Amino acid sequence: MDFEQEVDLDEIDAQRHEIEDEQKAEDEAIEVIETLRRAALYIDAHGWYRGDYFNDGTGHHDDPFPPACALGAIGMALVGDRDTVRFERVLDEDDTVNQFARVLDWESWVLGRKPVEIIADWNDEQALDSAEVASMLRAAAEQLASPNPIVRQ
Repeated sequence: MDFEQEVDLDEIDAQRHEIEDEQKAEDEAIEVIETLRRAALYIDAHGWYRGDYFNDGTGHHDDPFPPACALGAIGMALVGDRDTVRFERVLDEDDTVNQFARVLDWESWVLGRKPVEIIADWNDEQALDSAEVASMLRAAAEQLASPNPIVRQ
């Protein structure tokens, strides 16, 4: 047998890892897009709220699916349990929150402002109604799904 070409196992292994990393990044991007779409559906179905993750006021205290702010809706799309969503670290560590904040306010995001704060301020101070919040969640999903997203890297 003639083995003029030596197999570089390290190179093959590096290529395999690169392909696996690319697939993982693609899967994570799809998950972010789908979570944003589910959050928009949550707002459509259950209503929008400002000032807290959920409206726990009269008529909603025991409601498992109360009206929610944008963060609350993302949390419900992620975990489906409003009590878990209340733990901010769940949202702080999620890429959906990070990507939505990046779409909402690039400058604040690039300056290092916490994504949860960017979204909360937009929801509580700038958003006009449930239609706008759901529309913005969908628009962010579509922007991220685009083969050439406008969002700056």
